[in-house]
Amino acid sequence: MLIFLLRHTESLKNRNKQFTAKNIVDDLTDIGIGQAKSVAVALREQIALKGLLLSGVYSSESKRSFQTAQIIADVFDASATQLKGVDSIGSGVVGGLSEQEACKTQPQYMRALRLFRSGVLNSYLIPSFEGKEDKRDFDRRIISAFDPFRALGANECAIIVLHRSPITAFLAYCAQESNWYPKGFLGHIQVDMGTVSIVEHTVNTSRIICVNEDPTDDWFQFMLEQIDNKN
Repeated sequence: MLIFLLRHTESLKNRNKQFTAKNIVDDLTDIGIGQAKSVAVALREQIALKGLLLSGVYSSESKRSFQTAQIIADVFDASATQLKGVDSIGSGVVGGLSEQEACKTQPQYMRALRLFRSGVLNSYLIPSFEGKEDKRDFDRRIISAFDPFRALGANECAIIVLHRSPITAFLAYCAQESNWYPKGFLGHIQVDMGTVSIVEHTVNTSRIICVNEDPTDDWFQFMLEQIDNKN
């Protein structure tokens, strides 16, 4: 089965460059709503051309992810379901702060985060602090949340709307399963808002088809055409 991993579209939280917290304004912006509609139409067209059966549209429990999923589900004449255990990595004491504000309270963390985003630092070496979720615990949480999808049929697909950190964690796990990526290491993986990564997920293994692609682009259709629905 194919999993379409979609990073949610633009929200006020993203525009303000804030760390995740329960009390922040998390609604999609007008730009984000427009992005979600465009992505939904493109996915509906590509999934129909491929002859895939949509098993469902899912999201994390955050408002920005669920709003994106609802827009997509409406286009497919379906409903959106929230998944437990796939929320973004816990931010601890910097939750709700902007990145500039976090520089004042957690300068070592912010320096390491910037280096990670530049591609030169293993995420497991980013300093921890009060309330920050352990990175390895987070990875295990995300990977286990995908286990139920292994039971779906070869010709089925699911659309799952998530944040950047769980998508990154799952892609790294899939790359490690394919022996493409070293274990014990996680570098920066580009995952932009409104882009889709495709994973072929089976009982025995997970294979990455593409990462961070625009579903309205011809390249996205080309990548889908390379997949054998019977596998």
